[in-house]
Amino acid sequence: MDSLDKTFVKALFSSVYYRGYKEIEIYVLNTLLHIFQTMKINDYLHQDFRTVDEIIGRFGLHEQSGPFLQWAFDYTAYLGYLERNNDAYQLINPITAINREENLPQILQFIPSADIFINLIRIIETGIKDFLEGWVKGGDLLFGDATIVNLWNSNFNNDFYGYAVVNHGIAYGITKWFSQTNGSSMLEVGSRTSGASAMTFQLLRDNNLLDSLHTIVLTDMVPTLLEKGRSNIKLQVTDPPLYEQRILDINSPIDGQGFSGETFDIIFGVNVLHVARDLSFTLQELRSHLNKDGMLILAETTRPAANRPMHHEFIFNLLENYHDVKLDPEMRPQHGFLTREQWLKNFHKAGFRNIEYLSELDHYDNISFDLKPLHSFLVLKGQK
Repeated sequence: MDSLDKTFVKALFSSVYYRGYKEIEIYVLNTLLHIFQTMKINDYLHQDFRTVDEIIGRFGLHEQSGPFLQWAFDYTAYLGYLERNNDAYQLINPITAINREENLPQILQFIPSADIFINLIRIIETGIKDFLEGWVKGGDLLFGDATIVNLWNSNFNNDFYGYAVVNHGIAYGITKWFSQTNGSSMLEVGSRTSGASAMTFQLLRDNNLLDSLHTIVLTDMVPTLLEKGRSNIKLQVTDPPLYEQRILDINSPIDGQGFSGETFDIIFGVNVLHVARDLSFTLQELRSHLNKDGMLILAETTRPAANRPMHHEFIFNLLENYHDVKLDPEMRPQHGFLTREQWLKNFHKAGFRNIEYLSELDHYDNISFDLKPLHSFLVLKGQK
């Protein structure tokens, strides 16, 4: 890692950032304890060890609740409030959720923009009973009205520091490795509302690189997200480049979606490939649409350890496409976020060369914090 990388990592991650996330973990924990109380699950869990299936059967919950409950019990056990025996869980002591508002001042002191994430959790909690009982789907709960859609736009679009770091990461990685390719064409997968696109465009502009790109294509599955992204780019980028927006499903052959024979010098994505249904297939598809010496660059939130449950999953385990994926005991042993080591294995298996990465996990001494990492951050590059 060169001195610029160290400066970049230290600028994004600090003891303040991690202390803020520790407080967010406590908030999510107490939200789960409150849900357990509201659903009358607490008493049943305290009596004996119970499996997820037993909980679902006892309380008449829908099968779609399984992945969320599995994560919720693992998360609560990891933080020391449940005991696990194989696939069964028991409350260690009768627990009453504390007033979650008590640690909000600490959260906002460390991460002022965290109110965006907190408000997402609050809205989801109001509908969680209906989700667990099967009256609403996760997608309806997460994207069902204008209020929560606006929160998602703020979350993805750099207003929330906790997500903006990965957008910073992809912009930095593309700029850092830009000279290793011809640098004339670029494709983004999973563009959402273009927070990453805007940050990348601006950093390339600041380094006199943006004008060398004659083809830029931003893709997503949701037309309304792309439309919002166009507005965000206009507001956030000085002299934005010409670009095209198209629909692209990373789980289907790219050639069959209007990209036949089309290749790029740079393909990038932020927090999107961890939900690819078949990760090996998607990596091969993207590699096949790179020019010679072209690069795939990802910025991904990662687990610091393979079985470490993370608070973000309170949200994402509500979505079928988060957990309905092809698993592999070595390459992808669990759904959702991967570890850094698993990403490296998958890039090697897909045939990428000149693999490089940037991760704060390697540089505790540069960050100077004394807390165990709750999650990590990876910018990963592989070349064709």
